[in-house]
Amino acid sequence: MDLSSILFAVIEKEEPGSTNYIIADYIIKNSQDLDNISTVELAKACNVSKASISRFCRKIGLEDFLALKILIRSYKPGKTVSQKYSFKQTTDDDVINFIDESIDKMTLLKKHLDRTLLNEITQDINKYQRVYLMGLQQSAGIMISLANDLMTFKKYAFAIMEPKKINQILKNATDQDLIIVFSATGSFFEKILPRKNIINKNNPPRIYLITTIKTDIYSFVYKNIFLDDEYNFSSNLLLNIYASLIAINFKNLYQKPLTNI
Repeated sequence: MDLSSILFAVIEKEEPGSTNYIIADYIIKNSQDLDNISTVELAKACNVSKASISRFCRKIGLEDFLALKILIRSYKPGKTVSQKYSFKQTTDDDVINFIDESIDKMTLLKKHLDRTLLNEITQDINKYQRVYLMGLQQSAGIMISLANDLMTFKKYAFAIMEPKKINQILKNATDQDLIIVFSATGSFFEKILPRKNIINKNNPPRIYLITTIKTDIYSFVYKNIFLDDEYNFSSNLLLNIYASLIAINFKNLYQKPLTNI
């Protein structure tokens, strides 16, 4: 799980001043100093009870406070941003470096685009009645945008980003469900699934994993769509572009052209 996406989701949904809002807000603002904090210390800092901390952990889909501490220790936003915008180019102008390297990645995507696979995922979106788009952190905006695009073509897909709800859907999904996961790092299932065996083995859902980093092939994933990206910063760009390609392809295949009467 990605801690930042979880905490910002809590802040977005909860009322300012509510217990869960206060806890999430405190962790976001003080994450760099919380590696060794205890339940008692966190409760005191937030002016809430220990029981409230436990309920908060369950609310965000964690088993206990220890699981929260592990996420806090791995949450280093400053380092993440620094890595995201590190360029291979040596010019002094990082704005130009960003544009040049984005163009390079777009050129490679155009050259190696698997149109057969793009058609297959598009056809599946049209075929399945229940379509779920899943992702965490940066991917959340991508799947919401794709869901909105598909809606304009009268095809409904559900954008799911809350870890607890994702777990519930994955646990109950069958061969009647299509699940498309956007994960820049390819580690979506490692972060979201406490146990890989919750996926239905007898009637498994059809799952596509769209990623920019080569990852292990999960037995329950129907197909991996790998968008090669050696530059960390452009991962989100490539996922965005591929989501747009799905929408454009859906339009070309299934939207009847308007004719003048």
